[in-house]
Amino acid sequence: MSQGHGTLNIISDVEQVQGKSYDYIVVGGGTSGYPLAATLSKRFTVLLVERGGSPFGDPLIIEKKNFFRPMSQIDEFTSIEQELVSEEGVANQRGRVLGGSTVINGGLYTRTNTEYIARSGWDENLVKEAYE
Repeated sequence: MSQGHGTLNIISDVEQVQGKSYDYIVVGGGTSGYPLAATLSKRFTVLLVERGGSPFGDPLIIEKKNFFRPMSQIDEFTSIEQELVSEEGVANQRGRVLGGSTVINGGLYTRTNTEYIARSGWDENLVKEAYE
């Protein structure tokens, strides 16, 4: 969680923020949430809420030699990854850590197949442009 005018404090005790007021509350410290909170905190008080912990100092996250290791250590409550199955039935993992899924996947993303695009009635060219 972060808060303040130009300051960043990582707080793991919810009681430290109870009863306080913030100009903005950002839910999710992923690829968009964390930079948004950092930018807003230059002029406003901001609370960033992330269900996972901080990746800083965790060798399973910050050392390249351990890149795929967290994927084999998935626990429902404590791991930095959470397993999920999309509405289309695709098994995947998402990050449960400050920095979101980018922390666990190196910034990679996947694209859907052309059959799904056609079934959805989407314009294939617009989908391609959106990915680019």
